[in-house]
Amino acid sequence: MVSKKLSKPEVEKIIKDLYSEGVTSEKIGLVLRDKYGIKKFREEFGMKVTEILGVNDADVRNVRRKMEKLQVHFEKNKHDQSAKRRLIKTAAQVKKVGKYHS
Repeated sequence: MVSKKLSKPEVEKIIKDLYSEGVTSEKIGLVLRDKYGIKKFREEFGMKVTEILGVNDADVRNVRRKMEKLQVHFEKNKHDQSAKRRLIKTAAQVKKVGKYHS
């Protein structure tokens, strides 16, 4: 844990460095909490991590990952009708979220 209080520019640099290393915006908050002692980033600095990064692709990425897992499952289990329905609904969700973020 860090005992000194970090300034806003220092934290912004840490966030950008973590994002460039491939850490997702969800995980950056956990790293800030665990490693740097910032309990609630939004309350301390008045902004979200995604506002600093300028991207909010977490929704799209998570829905696409879910879609890929369902496709792999459905390829192995062709008769799983509930998986087929979930695959159709998730495909619609991917389209909807993609349209929202574009």
